[in-house]
Amino acid sequence: MYFNPFEHFSKRIMEMANKSEYGTKIASKWSQIVNQFLIDEIYPAFHPIGQETFSLYKEFPTGVFEYALYIDGATSLIKENSITPVIYELSKIIASVDEGNINKDTSNIKTNHKNPVMVLQSQYLTENKPHCINGNHRIFEAYRQNKEQIEVYVFLKNLNSFLSSMMFGVKLCIF
Repeated sequence: MYFNPFEHFSKRIMEMANKSEYGTKIASKWSQIVNQFLIDEIYPAFHPIGQETFSLYKEFPTGVFEYALYIDGATSLIKENSITPVIYELSKIIASVDEGNINKDTSNIKTNHKNPVMVLQSQYLTENKPHCINGNHRIFEAYRQNKEQIEVYVFLKNLNSFLSSMMFGVKLCIF
């Protein structure tokens, strides 16, 4: 059994309401707060126009969440912290690419290489597997052209500072 925060809040609010008249007033206010939170957290997540972002979806027992990652922010973080890239063998990093995110008709691809190839690896978001958040096409094309290696920025250590500096928001997805 998993902890469901909304179920927990609902039960506590009902307990307050059943305690006293004053408890009913407090419970009413808490209900408004929780309901407003749910309204504000409805899908889709915020993706500002003109900024490069990436949506990462993760399913938890409490729901499916969209993490709107700010790729331009990650590039700034790389520069500010002098993060160095890792040289990966393409045969090993190709698994990080979501093939459903690849437009295989290269004539329809608007080339944008202002941000480097980036991979996120998180116990909670990617089950400790590398997941490409920028540069899917570059990895795919290099692999298709039988290149042996590619330069990749990997976000594994200091993940909390990385996520806090590059996340526009997390939204509960209601499908």
